[in-house]
Amino acid sequence: MALKLGKAYMTGELGLSADYTLGLRAWGLVLYGSMPASLAALGVGKLNPMNVPSPEPIVWVAAVMVASIPVLVTMLLIQQRLNSWYLACDHMILRSFNVTFVVFMAAGLLTGAAQVFTDGPPDDEFVRAIVNALLVGALTLSVSSALFLAAIKSDSGLPLLPAQSFTRDLDEARDAFYTIGRSGYWRRDPAALDQLESDIEHAQATLASLLRQVDPDGARARLYERLTQDLDSLEYARRQAKAAQTRFADYLDPAPPALSETDTRHRSGVDRLRAAMGVS
Repeated sequence: MALKLGKAYMTGELGLSADYTLGLRAWGLVLYGSMPASLAALGVGKLNPMNVPSPEPIVWVAAVMVASIPVLVTMLLIQQRLNSWYLACDHMILRSFNVTFVVFMAAGLLTGAAQVFTDGPPDDEFVRAIVNALLVGALTLSVSSALFLAAIKSDSGLPLLPAQSFTRDLDEARDAFYTIGRSGYWRRDPAALDQLESDIEHAQATLASLLRQVDPDGARARLYERLTQDLDSLEYARRQAKAAQTRFADYLDPAPPALSETDTRHRSGVDRLRAAMGVS
């Protein structure tokens, strides 16, 4: 039961939407993916050009198919790492594709620049040289950059990437929302109310820790604050149900009876959380 923010939390937050779509917090991977080409341009290591024997389209297709295997594996590893760097699963596939595309394009372009820097301008046609550079960059990135592999295979805490403490708090927050989403409260079980109180407190404490690690004026801070407020609404609904079991209906029925202004506001927060957690 992965958390999915949806329009309720994304609408009006262009920075947050861009981050979740483009994977902006992961673009530090470009630095580590560019290391092989940069070092080769400085004379450390060597880039072996891919000599495509023929300009025929079928040959290029075969070369691209061969290069696509390490690209696909790298994309899967990047997706796995991005899953731990983001609280919610919105745009997960698109985000992984965009980050992989940017990383490989940067590696390919720098590979071409390194080849020009060391060997001079290409003798063959320009387009063929560009494709060669992109293919070599893709293959080199996948096998020869130890820093890049460390960045995408484990929570390494490298500079320009999310800190290990931030990643740990995200893991805790996801687990907390998963636990809340499975609470018996949603099935109107009075026995689950006391445990739900503890789960809400744990989730809010984790969000407070995340808030301390981001820009207080940024989109992520506003997201964590709004989730905290909606958890306050869920706690309010829990207390109402604790006082009178008939109050379950006010927050869980599809068409509740007429509510006060306060109850209506808290009901909206509970509904947003319920949708984000995928509670039916």
